Amino acid sequence: MKNLVLAAVAALSSLLPAQLTATVVPTGSGCGIGAMNLTQDSTYARPIMGSPWIMYVNALYSSTQYVAMVHGSIYWGGLDLTYLGMQGCYSYVDLTTSTTDGLSWSGGVATWSVTVPNDYALVGQQLAIQALVYDPTTYLQGVNTTGWVTTHACYCVIGDQ
Repeated sequence: MKNLVLAAVAALSSLLPAQLTATVVPTGSGCGIGAMNLTQDSTYARPIMGSPWIMYVNALYSSTQYVAMVHGSIYWGGLDLTYLGMQGCYSYVDLTTSTTDGLSWSGGVATWSVTVPNDYALVGQQLAIQALVYDPTTYLQGVNTTGWVTTHACYCVIGDQ
């Protein structure tokens, strides 16, 4: 009987998806003035299935007027945004597949928070996230002709642990 139970447990275990650790890997560089960047929450730092995932945009300028988190498919190597008037800026998110979430901010920090759906079909899926910020003083300081700047990006893999 014991061997039958062990065999049944082994058979059922083989039906479960393999475990995959969620990852967030910073990549590229931002553009603009100062140290504006993306950081991970200390508790909810990774995109784990069925859990909250929180990222911060830090070191926002006091004159910031708009902050958004852009997320979607990865654009490997980054797309030079000079053609949009954003000299020195790169998009690491494929703009043809992206979604943009407007963020609120206070004290120089914006928070992006989502709950990763509890769906095994998402495990192993890759995405990129990157912040887009509008601050007119960047134009006045000669960063680029638009006032729009970006942070570095993070390449992410959704996991179940």
